[in-house]
Amino acid sequence: MTRPFLLLLTAFLVAGPVAAQTPSVTPFGQGCRGPLLLPDRYDPGQGMWVPTQPSIGKTLYVSAPWAPDDYVALLLVGKSNTKWLNSSLPLTVPTNFAPAYQTGPCLLTSIELIASGILWYPYGKVQDQRWIVAFPIPKDTTLVGLRFYMQWAIYRANTVGGFQAEMAWSAGAKVVVGQ
Repeated sequence: MTRPFLLLLTAFLVAGPVAAQTPSVTPFGQGCRGPLLLPDRYDPGQGMWVPTQPSIGKTLYVSAPWAPDDYVALLLVGKSNTKWLNSSLPLTVPTNFAPAYQTGPCLLTSIELIASGILWYPYGKVQDQRWIVAFPIPKDTTLVGLRFYMQWAIYRANTVGGFQAEMAWSAGAKVVVGQ
């Protein structure tokens, strides 16, 4: 599983050499709250929780602790936070696909890879649930300096009172792989 991930990530995300040797995760931008149906305790402005550093030979864990468990959590990974396809970022996208939808500059990163979050209960309690994605980073020195960007997109199809799709978007994070 690690080898296909490494090939896919390298093929899409290598954007030239980067001099940084120190692993880092730097937040940027603001999230979009989305529809009013998202409870107040869930604040996408929190961005993401990254408890580990992106170092070769280690696993990078990325979590969206603010995302409700009845939504689907997708981690968007890209090579740019300024341009995607022919559009400048951030990109204005809908947060609610009902007839009267809200929009905002919510998309902060290009999308070269989408990873589905796994619902995890770290302490065995529902109130401590987290959406999480784990990226094993091979112990390969050619990956040092690899730079990419991440953002959570949280989605739920709601059929109460007619169909509408609801979305919330996290703040972004710039990741640099180090030793």
